[in-house]
Amino acid sequence: MGARNIIRLLQEGLVASEEFDLASGESLNFVPEVDDQGSVAFGNTTKAMDVKIYGTDGTSIATFDAGANTVAITTLNATTLNLTGSVVPVTNASVDQKIVTQNTNTTFNSTHWGALVLNKAASDRNYTLPAPAAALSGKWFEFASDVGQNTTFTAATANTILALNTLAANSVALSTANEIIGAGLKMVCDGSKWIVQWNRGTLTITD
Repeated sequence: MGARNIIRLLQEGLVASEEFDLASGESLNFVPEVDDQGSVAFGNTTKAMDVKIYGTDGTSIATFDAGANTVAITTLNATTLNLTGSVVPVTNASVDQKIVTQNTNTTFNSTHWGALVLNKAASDRNYTLPAPAAALSGKWFEFASDVGQNTTFTAATANTILALNTLAANSVALSTANEIIGAGLKMVCDGSKWIVQWNRGTLTITD
């Protein structure tokens, strides 16, 4: 029986909400007769539908939402989502900057990675940088001061900050008078140190 007829029989045999199950260890492959020829489409230019791919934890779902014209990954149970290549926005689109307002002292964590962190509270801040580790390699954040209060970044593990003219700082601070509002920096972890990649405003470095 030809593949086209098998698909037609499957279409006729399944009713609404009925599942097509694969036995353990089996796989379903759609292979073109000629490499790089043909395509698999869900819907067309006039009729579309949602497509969902589930993770084994039952809650991680990649959803292609036809009505909202979005792709969403929900409760992804992974430390990283690796994208090979570049993320290139289309015309009149952008990759938005994540913004995190952190008005209390805290140890930076996954909430802050890849974010522009702001302090809007009228009190000094002392943020802690977690101990560098392989799992943190490539993690980064930017900071900007939204108030005229001192901000200090202290390493949880001593001598693990790489800053201007020092390989082993314990802390860096944005605390110079008249250079605080709007001051900022970017820090990146390489797995063994926290690196001050750039800063705006005088940075007080303590070894």
